[in-house]
Amino acid sequence: MWVALDSHTYSDFEFVYDSAQAFLHGRNLYVSPITRSGWHNMNPPHFIALTAPLAWLSIRSALIAWWLITAVAMIACVRMWRRVLPAGWALAVFALLAASAAGYLNVRAANQTWLFAAIVTWAWIAWREDRRGRAAAILGWAASIKLFLLIVLPYLVWRRHWKALGCFLATMVAAVGTGIAIGGSTAYADWLKSLSDQAWQGQPLSMSLLGGVTRIFDPSSPAPLVGASWLITPVWLAVTAAISALLWLRLQREDVDRDFAALFIAMLLVTPAGWIYYVPLFAGPVAATLARTRPSWPWIASVLLLLTPYPFVADASGSPLILMTLGSIYLWGGIGLLIAVLQTRDLAAKMVVGTGSDWT
Repeated sequence: MWVALDSHTYSDFEFVYDSAQAFLHGRNLYVSPITRSGWHNMNPPHFIALTAPLAWLSIRSALIAWWLITAVAMIACVRMWRRVLPAGWALAVFALLAASAAGYLNVRAANQTWLFAAIVTWAWIAWREDRRGRAAAILGWAASIKLFLLIVLPYLVWRRHWKALGCFLATMVAAVGTGIAIGGSTAYADWLKSLSDQAWQGQPLSMSLLGGVTRIFDPSSPAPLVGASWLITPVWLAVTAAISALLWLRLQREDVDRDFAALFIAMLLVTPAGWIYYVPLFAGPVAATLARTRPSWPWIASVLLLLTPYPFVADASGSPLILMTLGSIYLWGGIGLLIAVLQTRDLAAKMVVGTGSDWT
């Protein structure tokens, strides 16, 4: 907070604020004097409409207001985690996240991660309580904004949760339809164009498979192993298919905590937008899965890799080996965590919702 306020540089929040002003003044939501290739607001028009009130404030005051919203979302996450995790775990999970790269970046760049972490956690707990329609409706709305949450769609089809599938699609269509009614279809065309304009998957902040493959094969990478950009998409799709097959093999029996943990980790691995600051999205289900097993080296090593301070990762580009190891440490942490989750046994004990410590 001090860095942002003292330097008068507002990182990613500048684009959010610029789009909010554009919405109020009827300008293009995604192109302005401050935008450039690869750097736009990546949120859809109906979410920009929700952030429009921020434009009534100065950018400094708007940032402080957004931090307050983020703080409320953090508190909501901890309170919901306390309902389903052993005593003391909720604050421990939050402390680890706050000390990680995700903790710093979500404050410095004022991303929307904590808001969506609260929404996803709400849906996960509703699913645990067998309120699947409500959970799917919540996730459908969230997926209309954060497209990587569309991974829930094939999961619902696979599990044959048809009612939940209908709720998911209904809220997603309603959200987009409301946005079109407010801002017009042209705004959505501009949004899709801005999404296709992403050009920084190779940054070390990316824990996605596409990011790792880009660092290896992109000739513009600081230290590519092989300069063969034509290999990026085929290799990414092949590894994504392998992970999908692994999920299908290991999740034959439905297990809410393990399913949600594996699904959301895989989501950040296979999506082009799998940035390290989205880790809070899967923190609750992962912690619930870990709580029923003994700590093991895959668990411990994966968590430590994801907790690696970003300054150590940012400059890891002296050679292809360094770039593929330390420079891709968040990717390896995500893969390791997915493997650890998939190795967890089927649910043999269920947390009593509301106690925070008792098991049956």
